[in-house]
Amino acid sequence: MSASPLALPSDTYGVELYATGEGAAPLSAPPYPPATLVIVQARTWPGINKPGGAGKVTRCDCLTCDVRYVLGGSDKQVPLMFVELPGDGGKRERAESRVGNVEREAPAPRARAPRLREVDQNAGGPAAAKARPKKAKPAKPRPAQPAAAPSAQARPAADRTPPSALATLASLSPPPLRAVTEISTDPSPAPREAPGSPPLPPATLQAFRALLARCFASNGDVAALGELREAALGRGYVRVSPPGLKAALLAGLAACGGTTLLASDAAHAALSPNLYSPPLSTTATTTTLGLEDGTQVKARIVFDGTGAESRLTVRPRGNEGYQIAYGLDATVSGPGVTASSIGGYDKGKMTLFDFRASPLLQRHPTAVRSPTFNYVMPLGGSRAFFEETSLVASPALSFAECKARLLTRLSSLGVSVDEVHEEELCYIPMGGGLPPPQRVVPVGAAAGLVHPATGYQLCRAMEANLAVAAKAGELLAGGGGADEIAEELARRMWTPEAVAQRNFAVFGGDFLMKQNVYGLQGFFKAFFEIDKAKWSGFLAGYGDLPDNAEHSSWSKRLAFGLAFLVKLPPKVALDLVASIFTYTAREGPDLIQSVTPLFGLPDH
Repeated sequence: MSASPLALPSDTYGVELYATGEGAAPLSAPPYPPATLVIVQARTWPGINKPGGAGKVTRCDCLTCDVRYVLGGSDKQVPLMFVELPGDGGKRERAESRVGNVEREAPAPRARAPRLREVDQNAGGPAAAKARPKKAKPAKPRPAQPAAAPSAQARPAADRTPPSALATLASLSPPPLRAVTEISTDPSPAPREAPGSPPLPPATLQAFRALLARCFASNGDVAALGELREAALGRGYVRVSPPGLKAALLAGLAACGGTTLLASDAAHAALSPNLYSPPLSTTATTTTLGLEDGTQVKARIVFDGTGAESRLTVRPRGNEGYQIAYGLDATVSGPGVTASSIGGYDKGKMTLFDFRASPLLQRHPTAVRSPTFNYVMPLGGSRAFFEETSLVASPALSFAECKARLLTRLSSLGVSVDEVHEEELCYIPMGGGLPPPQRVVPVGAAAGLVHPATGYQLCRAMEANLAVAAKAGELLAGGGGADEIAEELARRMWTPEAVAQRNFAVFGGDFLMKQNVYGLQGFFKAFFEIDKAKWSGFLAGYGDLPDNAEHSSWSKRLAFGLAFLVKLPPKVALDLVASIFTYTAREGPDLIQSVTPLFGLPDH
């Protein structure tokens, strides 16, 4: 398969960010050796009550640390964004890996790829409780805090951006960059109203597709493997290079003019909606964001694109699941590698799901209870990208277990790893609640745009920002208070109908977390047997993405559910019906609202 830029298929639903093999950054070394004294920041938002404090590291990898506190107690798998050295104030270069975030530049190409790395046995996402807590209700938003006196160390409050501009903070990830580019290009684009509005102008969608086309690495037809059968899905799948996408977005931003990128983190952390430490300096129409280097930035709108673990956005997290994956871009050899396949995986196809458990059971008996699947994209010759993935689980599976399973699977298929071009650790929080309206406007994963049952986010975030940017341009041109603008943007991103559709997918993710490997095999066998437009619409799950119209109303979601139910194996079908009742008893009417006219549409 060629790695040259390709034309984006109009029906592509899967877009995967990945780190380029040649010249890609290696995994960061653990930043805190055992016994290092650190400060863990408080994590006290709805559904989480972790006061933090001073402690010593007992284990650390490139994503999380375990800490034993000086005053007693301990904390497991604390994301690195909440850990810092005493007196550091978070000014060090953070080593955490954020899904969909492309903050680091790639270093010069390496002469030789590294060997397989050792991965800590306990690594995974943030440790979820053994029993997931009930869904936390969002805290009631507070009015924005009044203006605070500037810090003695702060620079003079000379605005780095004019009052009508927009600040994008602490991230160069696609969601805020796309929003800035859209608004800067056209300060008052045609507004897109809430439900029933016409789709985006074709020229806008074409421009988005052209943007992605400049960043392609590869694509291919998609296949899915069960224990006894293979299904060709007849769809394209695309991998996007983060450096390529970042360069394209920055080029578009530069072409707009009047924009400045500031290389510093925000100095604030949200305690509850519109309550920050240290406080934001606000007026009725502007927000002044303090950066850790002392810079003060005033803006009409502040977007938060720092991901699901954002410190600037309050979002209920109590009922989340976690997708964990270990990925390997490698050159391989062995008896299983032929001119047409690698371990039986067709070199001309992208294998989306290989849920076969038989290669794993002898060495990994938990593979039945805690299933993983292999995801394979051939990259030409004897090189391929493999990724062993836990689709969604709570608590999260470890990276080390995913890696061990992948190597066992490849060995059973007669495939050995000769050269490692890149390793990938993937951590994606899924589900959870939506952020309530607040002065800082979240976008992307911070806004809950990760698909609750699949983990897809990039296309959803980019498409959402087209609508949000159009609405922001309209609101900026029309005046209005900062709180009013932020609330309007939140409601534009999550219309009542979009919330209802998301609630349907949240139930799907909750159901998938309960399934063993045989349940998942039956689930996906039935899923891909229904009409292609219906299953691809479920994978899209937002706005004007391809085939999403198949899920845009309660009646269409109900029709999808019934068509799916009759194709499921009887045992899985009975479990699904029972889960509808138990989920509704636990979570309330969210699911019923999504598939019936009862109870009306949900509030944001």
